[in-house]
Amino acid sequence: MPSQVQRSADKLRAVERQRKRQAEFAGFHQGDLLGVGLNAEQEFLPAAVLKKSTGAVHMKNSVSGLQRKVYNVLIEHAYEELPNPEVKLHKIPLQDLMVMVGFDSKNTGHLKTAVKGLMTNLIEWNVIKEEGIDDWEASTALAAVRFRDGFCYYEFSEILRQRMYHPGRFAKLDLMEMRELSTATAVALYENTTRYINMSRTPWWPVETWRAVLGNTAETYDEFKRFKEKALVPALGQIALHTRLKLTPEYRREGRRITHISFVVERDKQVLKLTPPTAGEGDATPATIASEPRASALEMRLMAEFCLTLDQSRQAIAEHGEQKVTDVANYCTRRFRAGNVQADRLAGYFLVTLTKYEAGAKTSSLELEKAQEAKASQDRARAARDEANDRDTFNKIYRGLSYQVIEAISEDERVRLYEDFEAHLQAEHPSVLKSWRDPAQQGLASCQAFLRNFVAQHFLPSKEDAMSAWQSAGKNEQRFNDWLEGQISDRQAERVVAGATP
Repeated sequence: MPSQVQRSADKLRAVERQRKRQAEFAGFHQGDLLGVGLNAEQEFLPAAVLKKSTGAVHMKNSVSGLQRKVYNVLIEHAYEELPNPEVKLHKIPLQDLMVMVGFDSKNTGHLKTAVKGLMTNLIEWNVIKEEGIDDWEASTALAAVRFRDGFCYYEFSEILRQRMYHPGRFAKLDLMEMRELSTATAVALYENTTRYINMSRTPWWPVETWRAVLGNTAETYDEFKRFKEKALVPALGQIALHTRLKLTPEYRREGRRITHISFVVERDKQVLKLTPPTAGEGDATPATIASEPRASALEMRLMAEFCLTLDQSRQAIAEHGEQKVTDVANYCTRRFRAGNVQADRLAGYFLVTLTKYEAGAKTSSLELEKAQEAKASQDRARAARDEANDRDTFNKIYRGLSYQVIEAISEDERVRLYEDFEAHLQAEHPSVLKSWRDPAQQGLASCQAFLRNFVAQHFLPSKEDAMSAWQSAGKNEQRFNDWLEGQISDRQAERVVAGATP
């Protein structure tokens, strides 16, 4: 029986033949391509879904985008043979491999080099630790590769065979979508975010972790601005253009530095129009097998949201009942979205909570945690409101400080200040200088804003430092003014020294 990869490759070749016929027809008549493009045609393509172990998804990404797509296809093509100890060597037609990774070049040597490179590429597992276990493993991506008679023959190491077949945690990857992604960062970002589709967002990982799994560890990406502009934004653009995955990045800061990133993960609401399998082909995805009873909605939820196997899902429902399982699933999902549970620990957390939960107890641990969660959420909301109110209050205070400085300095210092201000406008904002010198326009908000900023730059500490001092002073006006006078005196002394320097 042909594998998913072979069926998908055959369908893609049929689509490509149709496109060529349309292109020839269009070129003969008017030089424009008629009919639909591949993205529209892809709605009718059979799914090719790979359940890839999260250890391999989270591997340090030193491979190219082509190599990563090739590796996914090789895993999926060999999947049914992995548990058979008698089958060590797998093979795939080279043409099928090329079609499935979107390789349309005639330079097959480049593709072969990419495949061979996987023999020397080390996969380091548990780059992102799961369940708090300090467990580390390493293996080459492929143990052996050979090309002969139009086929690619390949082997996995024994440790990878065990990891890849029925992994405890996995990400579902749509190989048909991924074939259009051309950069290593885009492919890695797709793999590392799509598994969280049912959780609505990824965990908050440090920027360094994202750089590691996306393969952007070079020094040129040490500055976040360059990492975002040169790697992250182009990858997001490719994913938005070629897949139904919608990613929205969110950032956490410490001061001015971005330290953590999380992605809101959504799917396009459009439903793919998949061609039904023909007789004898079976379902298009490995998640449903014709010989097994159809999974219930609750079982499918447990598999999708908590990465349980079908057997684990059915056992949980049989032992605890649908209502209890649903209640605990809802609770665990709320805890995850509130940031109280790490995604990679969600399955274990769900199973442990399921055993502790007592529906009839007045003060069950579940209810206690729910109350604690509600209080923590209220505390966070209150803290956010207080911070916003503090910032609004201080912004008004800070805007008035520039005028206080102008009033407090001597007449000579004030004359010099205005001379320096006009020189600054002449060099940087000549149009504003014209308005400033017109008494009728000098009081305009734009002119006054430039003056306040200039005074703040030369006499006042930064707004962040000033606000920190204001909060440290307990928002006490007298204590804050005492601190501020010292800061202003230091800057006046610096201006005097600068003015006396030849």
